[in-house]
Amino acid sequence: ELFEPYRLEATLDLLLDHVARCRIEEPDRRAWLKERSQRLEEVRSEASQLLRVPLMAVLLALLIAEEGGLPPGVGRAKLPAGVVKDSVRRWERSKPNTDPAAPGLEGDMLLDAFSEIGHVLSGSGDNTRTAAEEAVAAQFAVGWGRAPREARVAAEAAVSFWDDRVGVFVSLPPDGAIEPRSKVFVEIADALWIGDQATDVQRAWLGEALLDSDRRDVVLLAADLRPEIVELLVEVAVGNNLDALELAADVLASTSFAAQPVQRRL
Repeated sequence: ELFEPYRLEATLDLLLDHVARCRIEEPDRRAWLKERSQRLEEVRSEASQLLRVPLMAVLLALLIAEEGGLPPGVGRAKLPAGVVKDSVRRWERSKPNTDPAAPGLEGDMLLDAFSEIGHVLSGSGDNTRTAAEEAVAAQFAVGWGRAPREARVAAEAAVSFWDDRVGVFVSLPPDGAIEPRSKVFVEIADALWIGDQATDVQRAWLGEALLDSDRRDVVLLAADLRPEIVELLVEVAVGNNLDALELAADVLASTSFAAQPVQRRL
C-alpha cells in the first residue's frame, strides 16, 4: 500500500482556494472556503485510504467543492463509493464522442468493471490482469449484451482505466498481477458487486463472509450501501448467529435506512 503523497494537505487546500477564486464572488468567498476546508478536514480520517491515491484525493476535494456534492454525515461506504463514481462522471464529461481506445464503453460499464475487478481480488484465486479482464468481459457480455469480441476489447479498456488513469487497481510486472493501491478499494468494489446480485447469491455471500473475520468490514460496507443486505443480515442474526447479531447491531446503529420492521425483528 502507498503512503499519503508528500504535502498532500497543502495541495488540497490550494485546490479549494483555486476553486473558490474561480467560482465564488468575493463577498462570499471566505465563508465558502472555510466551510469546504472544514468539511475536507472532517473526512480526512474517514478517507485516509483514498488519500493515498493522488487522483482520488483530488477528486475528493473537487467533490467537496461542488454544491451538494458530498453532504455531511455521508456513510463510511458512500464516501469512497461517491469518489469512485465521480471519477467516472468526470471521464464521461471529458471523453471524445468516439474513443478508439474504448469503443462503446459507457460510464456504468466502468463502474461494473470496478466491481468485478474488486470481486476477483477479494477471492483467494487468480489475481492476474488476464483474470480481471475475463471477469469484466463476461459481465459486459451477459449484463450489457455485448458480442464476445466487443466485450473483450471493452474489458481491456475498462481494466486500463482503473489501472492507468485512476490508479486504484494496478497491474505489476512481470506476471501482470493486479494489486490494489489500498484494501479499501477491494472492499468497496466487492460491496458494490454483491449489491447487484440476486438474493440467493447475496445470502450465500453473506454466509461465507460471516465465517471470515477479515471480511467484517466489507459486510458493513455492503450493508451501508444496500438496505437488502441489512435485511439479510438481520434475517441471519434472528437465527441465533452471534456474529451476524453483532454486525447487525453495528449496522442499525450507523445507518438511517433500515426499516422499522427490520429493527423490531432484531
